[in-house]
Order: sequence, then C-alpha cells, then structure tokens
Amino acid sequence: MVHLVVLPVEVKLLSSLAVTVSSKGQSPVCPASDSFNALLRIVPRTGAIVTEIEFHKMRHVFHIRAELEDLAGRLAAENINHTQLNGIGKLVQACKKLAKMPQNSRKRIELDLKFRDILYEAADNPVLKDQSQHLYHCTLRLTATLFNTGDWSDLVQMSHDEYKEIHQALPKKDVTKAGDLR
Repeated sequence: MVHLVVLPVEVKLLSSLAVTVSSKGQSPVCPASDSFNALLRIVPRTGAIVTEIEFHKMRHVFHIRAELEDLAGRLAAENINHTQLNGIGKLVQACKKLAKMPQNSRKRIELDLKFRDILYEAADNPVLKDQSQHLYHCTLRLTATLFNTGDWSDLVQMSHDEYKEIHQALPKKDVTKAGDLR
C-alpha cells in the first residue's frame, strides 16, 4: 500500500471533491476516482500536484461528450422505466430547492452525478456510461470553476430546466428531443 503525505491545503481540496484522507496519512479514498485522477497527479514519495487544465484539449473533450450525451439521452428515452423516471422527478425538485439555497457547488455536482447515474442506468449501455463518465470527470474542474464564477441561482436554474425538460421527454419516448437536450 502506498502512503502519501497530504498537506493541509490538499486535504481542503480533496475534501471539496468528497475524498477522505485518513489521519495516518494513507492513500486517499475517493468515491469518484476519475475526478481525483483528472485533478491530481500523484508524485511518488512527494505527494499530489494539482494538474493544469489543458484548454486546447477541453474543446475536443466537450465535443465528444456532447455526442455521447446525445446517445445516452436517446437510449434512455427508449428504455426508461417508472422507477428511473420517478428518480429523475425527485432530482428535478431537489435542484429547484438548491437554487434557493446558499451556493453549494458540491451539492450541485452530487445532484448532477445522481442524474447521470439514472440516465445511464436507463440507457443500459455500460461502455457508453464508462466513457461518458470518464470525459465528464475530465471536464468537471473547468465546469465547476465556471459555475463558481456565475450567478448561482441562474446556473442552478439552468440545470433544473434541463432536468425538467428531459424528465418530460423521457416518458413520451421522444428519442430525438431527449438526445438533443443532453
């Protein structure tokens, strides 16, 4: 097992990503390891370094993500069941409440991840899910940074509107609209 020395500033960064670090300095435990790997580079016997955002790659990553998200929306519209649809409905309501609360980027990301989990469960394509989630985590830091610079309630409202429109398109099996909305 590899043991890392994690500095206090790194603990703050890692905790903002829902990563836990034991008091014994053991390796971080991260439920979203793709987020961790996309944000930090582990340097043996040194610690972790925050990676740079490679803006020249981000445009390409977002382009590929858009195509995969479109496919996920279309497949979800074909396959969604009532339980999954109800789960999305609950997330629509939770997002509406979040817009009225003080800024909490972590909560918004958690909602988005839950939304994506339900959508990909409905799409029923594990390879699509893995690839899309990987690209999502590659862009998460840039998205979060941009989200933190805008008007909180407006940005959360945009997420709410997207979830709501997809929630309305899915039970109609509107494959085109569900894909376009993603």
